[in-house]
Amino acid sequence: MARKAAPKHVEPEDESQDLPEDQAELEATEPDDQDEPVTGGKAISKAEAIRRSLAAGHDGPQEGTAYIRREFGIEITPQHWSATRSQMKSRAAKKGNGGGDAPKPKGRPGRKPREAATKGVEGYLAPPPQQKPAVGGQGELLAAMEAMKPLVDSLGKDQVKRIVDLLG
Repeated sequence: MARKAAPKHVEPEDESQDLPEDQAELEATEPDDQDEPVTGGKAISKAEAIRRSLAAGHDGPQEGTAYIRREFGIEITPQHWSATRSQMKSRAAKKGNGGGDAPKPKGRPGRKPREAATKGVEGYLAPPPQQKPAVGGQGELLAAMEAMKPLVDSLGKDQVKRIVDLLG
């Protein structure tokens, strides 16, 4: 794309674009009541206008925007009104002022106390402590032999003997 050449010479205008001094002073001192909403001389934001329309009982977007246009002279689309109302409700629910369904924390974050850690992980308990052998070892020997009886029946005594020699 080629650039257009700038004009080489520009003629100055005869008239000034500045306002006459007396008219500039007049505009500076006149209050602008038409653009200013009826709020005691202060301009309000769109969000504040929506808050006031909700406080006045206008719950629908069409009613709320008509109220804001009539009372404050601010143009707001129904979509903007509705989105702002939703944001206000969600913020109120987060703060706890709106009766929302926001879940409350169940405790403080961080590591659990020592007694909670010994209870186990997710319902599982630690294995029981080792029992000391009975006097003379007769109780455990008998239990071990009873446990080997099905093994001897299934594998045979020669196989079990080889297993004992391997482990022994």
